[in-house]
Amino acid sequence: MPLNMLLKAREVAYHLTDSDAKAYFAFAGTPELPIGQAAWEGFRASADCTEFFLIGNGGAPWSGDGRRSRTPRPWPTSP
Repeated sequence: MPLNMLLKAREVAYHLTDSDAKAYFAFAGTPELPIGQAAWEGFRASADCTEFFLIGNGGAPWSGDGRRSRTPRPWPTSP
């Protein structure tokens, strides 16, 4: 189910829990709009969602090498 990318962490957690989601794919965002942070916090607060996939690389342009990461990565805790 698609979620609005501007939801706050509490709202993300609610939707993930209410929908019984098992995986969450979220965009990383940019330094100016770090939507991945709210996604990660919402994921961690959800009851049963167990897989988190971060899409993007903080707003840097895609390298065009044809590869896209599908590895779940935790949100970085330090810069």
